[in-house]
Amino acid sequence: MGMTIINCLSSQFFINFFTDLGFLRALNIFNFGEVFNYLGILSSNNVIETVDVFFTMFAMWMLASGLIHLIIHLGDFWMEDHKADTWSYLICCYFLLVTMSTVGYGDFHPKTTIGRLYICIFIPVAINGEEITGNGDQCRTGSSLKEHVTVGDLWLWDDVSMQGIFAVFVPEILNKVSTRNEQSDSYQALAGHQHVVVCGHFDNISLSAVLRGFFHNEHSSRRNLVNMVILRVSPIDLALRAILTKYNAWVKYFQGTPADPQDLARICFRSSAGAMVLATPNSSRSSDEDGANIMQAIALKAHSERIRVLVQLHHFRNKCLLENFPRWTCRSKDMVICMDELKLGLMALNCLAPGFSTIILNLLNGHRLKNVGSQEKWRREYEFGVSMEIYDVSLSYEFHNLCAQELTLFAYEKWNVVICALYCAEPEKPSIIINPAGYRDLKIDSLTTKAIVIATNSTIVNKMRNYCTKCRAHETGEICQCPARLQFFIQAAGIKREKELTISEGSANQMHEDAEEESISEPFTPDPPRTPEEIESDPELVAVAGLNRAESETFRSLNAKVKGASRFNSHHNSTTILPTRSANLVRGGLRQSMVTNFNECYTVPHKSYAPKHFDSTGCFHWVPDTPIERVRLTPADAIRYQFRDHYLLCIVGPLEDGSLNLKSFVYPLRFHWMEVRDIVILGDTSVVKEEEWVKVKNIPHVFLVQGNPCSLNDLNAVRLKKCSACTILGESASIYDGDHCMRDKNTLLCAMTIRSLIEQSPLNIHMTVELHDEQNAHHFSSAESHQLDFKLSTRFQEAFARGIIFSNTLLYSSISSLYFSGAVFRFLRVLLFGTAVEELETTNLLRNGLQKGNPNTTPKATGNRIALLKMNEVPFGTLFTRSIKRTLRYKAVFVHALMCWRILCLGIYRLDRRGFRVVVTNPHTNLKICLDDQIFCFVPSECTALAEDTLSVFSSPTIDSFSFFSNTPGATYGGMSAAELARQSVVMFRNLQQLG
Repeated sequence: MGMTIINCLSSQFFINFFTDLGFLRALNIFNFGEVFNYLGILSSNNVIETVDVFFTMFAMWMLASGLIHLIIHLGDFWMEDHKADTWSYLICCYFLLVTMSTVGYGDFHPKTTIGRLYICIFIPVAINGEEITGNGDQCRTGSSLKEHVTVGDLWLWDDVSMQGIFAVFVPEILNKVSTRNEQSDSYQALAGHQHVVVCGHFDNISLSAVLRGFFHNEHSSRRNLVNMVILRVSPIDLALRAILTKYNAWVKYFQGTPADPQDLARICFRSSAGAMVLATPNSSRSSDEDGANIMQAIALKAHSERIRVLVQLHHFRNKCLLENFPRWTCRSKDMVICMDELKLGLMALNCLAPGFSTIILNLLNGHRLKNVGSQEKWRREYEFGVSMEIYDVSLSYEFHNLCAQELTLFAYEKWNVVICALYCAEPEKPSIIINPAGYRDLKIDSLTTKAIVIATNSTIVNKMRNYCTKCRAHETGEICQCPARLQFFIQAAGIKREKELTISEGSANQMHEDAEEESISEPFTPDPPRTPEEIESDPELVAVAGLNRAESETFRSLNAKVKGASRFNSHHNSTTILPTRSANLVRGGLRQSMVTNFNECYTVPHKSYAPKHFDSTGCFHWVPDTPIERVRLTPADAIRYQFRDHYLLCIVGPLEDGSLNLKSFVYPLRFHWMEVRDIVILGDTSVVKEEEWVKVKNIPHVFLVQGNPCSLNDLNAVRLKKCSACTILGESASIYDGDHCMRDKNTLLCAMTIRSLIEQSPLNIHMTVELHDEQNAHHFSSAESHQLDFKLSTRFQEAFARGIIFSNTLLYSSISSLYFSGAVFRFLRVLLFGTAVEELETTNLLRNGLQKGNPNTTPKATGNRIALLKMNEVPFGTLFTRSIKRTLRYKAVFVHALMCWRILCLGIYRLDRRGFRVVVTNPHTNLKICLDDQIFCFVPSECTALAEDTLSVFSSPTIDSFSFFSNTPGATYGGMSAAELARQSVVMFRNLQQLG
């Protein structure tokens, strides 16, 4: 903005016009920012805003100083003998600066009446200057100020609104400069320290939970000298700064994006130990967050392929988008953690063993046991279980070649450590073996095996790694440096190398021999193979091929009853060669056999499912393809089915992305070693689309009922009072600025309705509820705990301790434990979806569904089922029939169950005096067991009937295990070894049976 004042005009009014009105030339300073932009000097948005604000403030300062200079030089012009001050322009600038900032020093003050009047107006306005200049957002930037400055209102506007310059523009400039410094700062890694990069989409609550888990005291040994660097696009706010203050020594925050290589260079990403891409729990934009997290993970892997990256995704369907990236590899231990897959899987296991999801979530989120002496009994026992954590640990060389059952007993008796699973790194062995004590002949390979254990703290876990009977490193807390340990690893490495060479040479020789045989002689084949073109051209071959396929797929299942197949095992003989028929007869036979087979597998209501086939992985029950129209039912249709002992899944309201991921809930309930119970989904069945149904179309007895879970009629139609367990899936997450109860309004109404009906049922029906706002969990507490639970965090509330509430926040914050214990994530996936989880995932990503297994070539997979067994029933009820008058302790139950039935106990489900049960994970060894307690345990799939397993008790121990127990102090129970105790228990049990 420019302006020209004619000299002859100004000289008529002012003698020193060139001095008094020259300040108007400062109006050109407003345009300096635009000039810099035109010249291309300024590029970034932040620099442009900073320059505009600076020149705006400077121009206003010059204009206001010139205005004061004019007023001072005018003097009291209405008086005849007035005297004007002779301040210079620089003195006016100084006077205005100190007046705006400190209300003046007193070294300069106006002596004229008009000057004093100006200051009397100036100071009150300057005190409220922030209010005056902050009335509109347009006064916050330089460009908007220039739009408001005109010559006509300059005299008044400078006197009034300029007083807020220091109240508004100076903090604005300081904010821009500090933001610029944050964006240009770089991370300076200390010598010997590693750092982990955290990015993604998260809120303050979820980040606080992740920080609490990452810097948990029990992780101190595993995160030794590991810091955290947070990289996020948005600047840090006051609430987040307050959270990071507690971790200021280990956490640094940087503003930036992983998509910018300069930002990754600032945080030294190439030298980092790993990266975590977080997702926000209960997000209302889960699909958008998945896309953004995938792009950030791709940017991280593109910058450095060797860095390990852990990514949280909300939905399983987005996983393939990341795993198709070429640089995403399991060699660097990259992990994609699909949260809805884990959530639905754990909620499904909660149907089998109520409260099991609480055990897993507590194990994944560490908590230090505090002083609980003044609390209620159930809270003391529950918090002891909360203090347990899950770890993966390398085993000492002293455990090499030891039986897994004996190692499990030794670890429990000596350190109260429960070995849940073994992680084997060798490719020819299963990656995860759950309940290794259930396998009689399983030996420990310390070189390639890690144990997944439940323990109180990491100090005890390190004792398993450094256990040594010679140097006692496990007692001193040091790393074993014995020569025997070094010699063991050298010999083991040599044996492994020789084994690899032998295998490679043998495979090469075999290939060479096969090639020679093919070149020398032609093998005799009574029926040479035909190409597809030859088969299509020959009608007889078409008929025979179709008939054989029909017989192998359908007729074999029709003869299953005649051949005497058991409930959980199907042994089929070889197919019978039938006479050749025409193509038309084959097509007719195929259609008839398909109808017959389909009608047999999907029987009329009131008839239970008889297992016939299993899938190609050997893990799940399998039936022919079921069209989705056949399983869609109305409430009237559901009444005719008369469901009983079924699993009920209630869908409240629409889902955020319109997808349910039904297979994650169904698969854990359809292992071939489990009883097939009906799975009924009640709600808006449109969320189960055709492409999602493809993944579960081969799973038996899954029904979709269109209805409202809040309707009493619909709940009675699916026979809620007769179900085995009920799961309520929360409505789509939405943002409410008011009452937090409104966020879960429909979920709470549905849960209260279902709870009122469950209380009328004589059956013990467990209910699991997903809440998006976990402050609503106290609505499910009893009257005595309601007021206290409102003040506690979710994991310490009564509803969560009972296993009623599922916490998404705890599930999402478990990434800290999964970062330190990568084998734990594999353990969870195998626990939910079986040993063939990778093959199953590939099949689902390709949308092929489950494939039928060949009974002659596909072996049935073995596994462990999650069970909640009662102490007053078989098999634990036998422990209370003993004639010995003594208190039964949890340690005796654990040892007896493991040695006699190969059952691994994980905790108890204890009944409180107020009528509800509480989860206690791995309780005290001397905890008194009551007759009404229930036991969480892993039961081997072979144990169809729980009885005394004499083979596991009376089998003679190996030489290594015998010498190990004899040389190990403290490996006894009541003066007897674990094996002796188990043998005496079996003998006593048999004597009692004979007396009975």
